[in-house]
Amino acid sequence: MSGFVIESLYLTGWRRGSQVYWRYVDAVREAQTQLSEDESRAVRILPIKVADDPVFEWEKLEVAS
Repeated sequence: MSGFVIESLYLTGWRRGSQVYWRYVDAVREAQTQLSEDESRAVRILPIKVADDPVFEWEKLEVAS
C-alpha cells in the first residue's frame, strides 16, 4: 500500500508527522492548513510504502463462560 506523511519546517528544523494520509488530496489539504495557520514555515509531502504483512498481530482471547 502507498501513503503519504507530512514533514514540517519549524525554527528548530524539519519534523515528520505521525499521521499517515492514504490519499494525496488529504495530505495536500492538511499541508495547506498547516501553512495557512502559521503552524510551520514550510511543508513537504513524502511518499511512503506500507507492507501488507504485519510485524506483530495480537488477538483478543475469548473467555469461556
